[in-house]
Amino acid sequence: MIRSAAPILLVILASCGGTPQPREESTNFSYRHTRAEMWRQLCAEVRESWRIDSLDETAGEINTGWDVQLHAMNTFGRRHRLKITLTGTDETGYKVAATQETERNMNPNNPLSEPDADWKPMEADGVLAQRFLIKFHRRMSPANTWKEGR
Repeated sequence: MIRSAAPILLVILASCGGTPQPREESTNFSYRHTRAEMWRQLCAEVRESWRIDSLDETAGEINTGWDVQLHAMNTFGRRHRLKITLTGTDETGYKVAATQETERNMNPNNPLSEPDADWKPMEADGVLAQRFLIKFHRRMSPANTWKEGR
């Protein structure tokens, strides 16, 4: 019994020791607009809540700047950023994915100083990426209750 459990335990321990990866979120929504309109709307939605660090229209990628939230207790300080990707064609429709990257401040001496912060990657929960995708979907597919006479 112990010999059969040892390989499983080694696999579990090996998987815990890796560097946390950013978390990608996506939806099954496909948008039937031109690429130019999709890019314009995507940039507008990002600018409503984030600062754009870099964008590449040809590759369909937008990287936001870090949203820094320092805390008096060093391991509670966080920063997050998103990488938004636009894929598809005018014929097949477009899909949007968002990847959330999260880091934790490990500086115990001065946790409220952003220049002195010691950022280490941590597992992202993907909530900010999901929130962005929901807001973008509402922008691209607004409710039509006004048409139904409600």
